[in-house]
Amino acid sequence: MGNHYSPTWFDTFLPRTDPPPVDREVAFIARHLPRTAYPCLLDVACGIGRHVRALAGLGYEVVGIDVSVDALAVARDGAPNGVTFRRHDIRELDALHDEFDGVLCLWQSFGAFDDDENRAVLAAMARRLRPGGRLLLDVYHRDALATLPTVANEYRRGREVRTTRTLEGRRFRVRLSYSDSDDRDEFEWQVFTPGELVTEAASVGLSSRVACAWFDEDIAPSTDHVRMQLLFERPAIGVDAG
Repeated sequence: MGNHYSPTWFDTFLPRTDPPPVDREVAFIARHLPRTAYPCLLDVACGIGRHVRALAGLGYEVVGIDVSVDALAVARDGAPNGVTFRRHDIRELDALHDEFDGVLCLWQSFGAFDDDENRAVLAAMARRLRPGGRLLLDVYHRDALATLPTVANEYRRGREVRTTRTLEGRRFRVRLSYSDSDDRDEFEWQVFTPGELVTEAASVGLSSRVACAWFDEDIAPSTDHVRMQLLFERPAIGVDAG
């Protein structure tokens, strides 16, 4: 398994010339991983590097990894100082050998594999943290997905996008078709409730720090909000993970 994104998907949702803003996400990161205490970050599945660039602009040292050659080509084009991009599979994080103050995994980049592989990815992200380091996951709330329509049509960048959604147990599937392209995209994730993710994180030695929706600490995760953010921390040396 694993999700691969077509050129039409990138042109529709992450256009090179006018990508969506990341101000809210970056402000949240700066609040909970302030640069003075968490200067070196790893962005897992960084895509075209929107967050990497913005964080570098705030003075962070950032490594962005992604498996997509095309996305990384866009990310590297004119990348600022303090940024490193690497082509790397999310399932091979232990090969990095680096240690980071913080790890970011945003925009539902976690969960693309089966239960065992997803747990292994989570454990590997925990191992990339230095003691006291923090992991931020930005993912879908499974119970909120159940409230969405199974079929939806919308217009983006002048094209009609048809979305078909299926939620079966803990697996969420999305199929996209486009009015002006033969490209078809199909994605699948293992999705969680907040409590399940806290339990999974605890199993790999991470403690929960923050749980919210839409990068707003005042909004609790619930069925009203499809996206949620969970911040975890690796215990400092000498601190009991329990």
